[in-house]
Amino acid sequence: MKKLLKTIYNLFPFKKEIFTVLKTIWIPDESVYKHLHFKDVFTVSINNSKKFKMNHLRGLWIENEIFWRGLTSSWKKNPLNFG
Repeated sequence: MKKLLKTIYNLFPFKKEIFTVLKTIWIPDESVYKHLHFKDVFTVSINNSKKFKMNHLRGLWIENEIFWRGLTSSWKKNPLNFG
């Protein structure tokens, strides 16, 4: 059953677009969003004027964390300062 659900999930199109809209309304708990991955490039904001593109290639923890929580909120134990 788990393999079937994973196959169906992988065939589902437009995940990045749907998740991008979803996170403007609601950010799911980590236990949920750790399963919501996609293969595409997304933009990461460093601050109001600095951004970079990140390839969400494999659905790794760090890719999901940065997509859903952002770069600076993802690192609560070691906050980043980009000046």
